[in-house]
Amino acid sequence: TISTNLFGTTYYSLVGLHAFHVTVGLLMLLIVLMFGVAGRVDRAESGRIGVLSMYWHFVDAVWVVVFTVVYIVGR
Repeated sequence: TISTNLFGTTYYSLVGLHAFHVTVGLLMLLIVLMFGVAGRVDRAESGRIGVLSMYWHFVDAVWVVVFTVVYIVGR
């Protein structure tokens, strides 16, 4: 558990914070999807969509680090 030892605290902190960022990214992607289906995405929005793409790829890269620390190094 989170209060048992340092590994438990680190595990729940890393995985929980990452899950929060994944949830935020999924909500933003859902908003872009809704705008796209409604036909409200144009060239002016391409910069924002690019930033969202970079955010999502950053979250993916962080997952590689979290997975390595928690599931490979932690054993």
